[in-house]
Amino acid sequence: MVKTGFLDLAPHRNFPAYQLPHNRRSEDLSIQQVKERFPQFQIGEPYWGAYDPEGALLRPEVTITTYVRLAMQRGAHILGNTKVLDWKSDAGGVTVITDRETHTADRIVFCAGPWTGKLLMELGIAVTVTRMSFAWVWPLTNFKAYEPGSLPCWCIEDEDGIYYGFPMMSDVPGYKIGLHRYGETAEPDSFNRTPNAQDEEFIRKGLRRYFPRRQQPLGCPAHLPLRPHRGRRADHRPTPRPRPRDPLRPAVRSGLQVHPGLRRDRRRLCRERPD
Repeated sequence: MVKTGFLDLAPHRNFPAYQLPHNRRSEDLSIQQVKERFPQFQIGEPYWGAYDPEGALLRPEVTITTYVRLAMQRGAHILGNTKVLDWKSDAGGVTVITDRETHTADRIVFCAGPWTGKLLMELGIAVTVTRMSFAWVWPLTNFKAYEPGSLPCWCIEDEDGIYYGFPMMSDVPGYKIGLHRYGETAEPDSFNRTPNAQDEEFIRKGLRRYFPRRQQPLGCPAHLPLRPHRGRRADHRPTPRPRPRDPLRPAVRSGLQVHPGLRRDRRRLCRERPD
């Protein structure tokens, strides 16, 4: 986990999550204070900011690897590259049928990403998978202003959805920007990973509105990230492929997000350290 702080920007001053009695560390910022402390952003009235200095970025690759290692140390068996075909439950427990063999257990936990809907269909749980857009961009000037310690994790409420992102990590070129929205529905088994014109335009629009300084593109493939109802899952790192003739063109990627129902989870996009 990398402590970065977390900046929440919205065209109103109503931040109920930060006004709870136990949350005394958050700061209420005027737009002028936001500009003075975080000049990377171009933003004006009627926006307000809420800043939590304890906000942090959770590195999911490291987190998942750590959980797997700890589980194996305690006797768990990890079955990699194994496809779940079906499952069923009865009074004796649960049975999971894979493309290799059948397993039985007392309980089952579903962590199937965008395929969760298929596994839970018989339970009457509706899950809608939709397309999303995100990118990594490189600032052509003052790149240190986009590193941890200068640029916090952030989200901006916008008419198109919620733009969000986090600073540059030492092993990833560029800072991230994404758009959290209800996009077009998608099928995870036949999802087109190629970014389209709409994916690119959503990112360009966010950069024009909130990061006006010139940005160096970074190319990378599209893949299948997941934005579940409660939590956040990671994106793989991009492969650099600069396009110097188009300084605003970002490394656009398209992915999937899952919507079990209405949600407002922009404050969950960046994890916080517990008190």
